[in-house]
Parts: sequence; structure tokens; C-alpha cells
Amino acid sequence: MAQQLILAAAAATALTPHVGQVVTVATAVTHAVSTLQTWIRSAEERSRAYYERGPTSAASWVFTHGTVIPRGALVCGADIDGSPLYVCRTFHRGGIHFGKAGAHFKKGAMFGYDGKELEIEFYEVLVADEAAVRWETATYPFYVRTFNGATLVEGGNEHDGSPLFVARAFYWGGTHPGKTSSYLKGADITFAGKEYVVNDFQVLVYNLNPGGGIAYIEDLD
Repeated sequence: MAQQLILAAAAATALTPHVGQVVTVATAVTHAVSTLQTWIRSAEERSRAYYERGPTSAASWVFTHGTVIPRGALVCGADIDGSPLYVCRTFHRGGIHFGKAGAHFKKGAMFGYDGKELEIEFYEVLVADEAAVRWETATYPFYVRTFNGATLVEGGNEHDGSPLFVARAFYWGGTHPGKTSSYLKGADITFAGKEYVVNDFQVLVYNLNPGGGIAYIEDLD
């Protein structure tokens, strides 16, 4: 993996020091490089196991780059031109954030953060058995613990560890994958370079097997 790309991505994630803190830009970038590389190594290990042994559950996160969409990726929406969109995730500023991926995107994927739509080349894509998951209608305010008794598809988190869940929302003629949580005011998606929060959206949940158990059990982190 190109070190220059990692350094560039890490520099973009370096936190700005607060007044009174003795934190140099070099120190911030070094820390960002270390944490990003750690996440990339973990993502590569997950993908290596997936390709060598096959899927061990109904859903897996598969590492990729550029416009290469892994085989079996779950179609989670469509762009305004009808191009399929997939849910992706990436490491950014101490958290793992969901976004959207598509073979028609210049770099392959993008996600929302701090009001902006950020393009990325290295990311993971959700590969899943369509029969094991479904989309459920949701709206703001969103309470995870009482969501119709369903188990939401997790796999992301904010820098403080707060969980993020896979969501999608209709906006400007397209259905865009993104993220949601109980503290967001809906589904966080991106479009045309900006980040938006849509109050009416859908969340991805696991189906139940005939015995009443969850059809999928695996740590996606």
C-alpha cells in the first residue's frame, strides 16, 4: 500500500490542537499514521481470512481499494443516475464511519464528516447474504434499544466508542447509504460534496432464522 497515500490520509485526520495544548502537527500526523495503519492491517487480515476460508457468517466487511467492488457486496441504494451504491466503512479521526461506495466514483467511495463529503480510496465494503438482512423504516428521534425488537447492523463507532449503525435515505433522486445512531437527528448521508442528515430513513437489521435466533452473529469491528 502506498505510504504517500497513507500519509496524506493521516494528515487529513490529524486533530487541530486546542489552545494551551503542546501538540505539534508532526506529533498529530505521526499518531494518525499509526492508528490508520493499525486499522488497515486489521482490515487486510479480515479480508485475507474471508478470501482464504470464505464467509463464516451471513455478513462480512471486505477490504478493497479504488473502484473495485468485492463480489457479493450488498447493494444498499442507487445514485441519481441509477448506478448501484454499496455501504462502506473507513477509519477517520479515531472512529469507524459508514459511507457509500460505487464503481462509478472517481476514488471508489466517500463518507460524511464535519459537514463535508470526503473521498477515499481504501475502505471496507459490506458483503452479505440478502436473505439474512432487511431494511426497516425509521425516523427521528431514533431509539436503538426499542427498535421493534430487531438487531441493527453495527460495525462502526465514533471516536468515543458510541456505536454507529448502517442506514440509508432518499435524497435528490437517489438512495444513499450512510450511518445513524440514537444521538444523530436521522441518517447521516452525503451528496454533491456535502454531508446531510435526513429525518426519514431506513436502517439495516438482521432477519431471524426459523428458530427465532438472529441469522448472523459475528464481531464486525
